[in-house]
Amino acid sequence: WTNSGMFTFSVLETDVNGCVGEEVTLLVNIIFNSVEDINSTTGTLTKITDVLGRESNEESNVPLFYIFDDGTVERKIIVE
Repeated sequence: WTNSGMFTFSVLETDVNGCVGEEVTLLVNIIFNSVEDINSTTGTLTKITDVLGRESNEESNVPLFYIFDDGTVERKIIVE
């Protein structure tokens, strides 16, 4: 974002067959004072795991944990 203001986010649940389920809408108020680009990851990526701790490859629409050699863990979901 580059501007402050009210924003609406909507997520529509759809299965692999195209059947539509529930829709969730969130109204979010964003207030910008300043933004700093912080790169807190200083280590080297050692492995990626799923929520059950199994090693995984990078996937879309799945919560994954990126584990670095300095002990840092990033939680990511890549949404497609």
